[in-house]
Amino acid sequence: MVIKNLKVAFGSAEILRGVNLEIPPNTITALMGPSGSGKSTILRVLNRLIELYPEARVRGDVLLDGQSIFKMDVIELRKRVQMIFQIPNPIPNLSIFENVALGLKLNRLVNNKKELFQRVKEALEKAQLWEEVKDRL
Repeated sequence: MVIKNLKVAFGSAEILRGVNLEIPPNTITALMGPSGSGKSTILRVLNRLIELYPEARVRGDVLLDGQSIFKMDVIELRKRVQMIFQIPNPIPNLSIFENVALGLKLNRLVNNKKELFQRVKEALEKAQLWEEVKDRL
């Protein structure tokens, strides 16, 4: 992914001023900085959640495999660009297990219940949450 001269403003407040960044494929990238430095705004742009804010103005471009994300189908983009939030936002009516399993089920990435359980357990272990939640899935 390549971010080219990205500028974002909300009304008269300019939040991002000409951000340029290259993110190598198949990597995990962390954005760090003080509160108010634009980290969440960049994430909203990368997943096109920024479009939910009518007052937001976006200039510049973001390329994924050479194609502008703003010209891509938003659902296809979100299948390829994932975000993990610092504060979890689970779907309220679903259990912990169902929240973790949702993406696997929707994308048909598992063949049976045993595989689904194993993948959910593995994800929770990688996030170092398994011991904390295993008795309340």
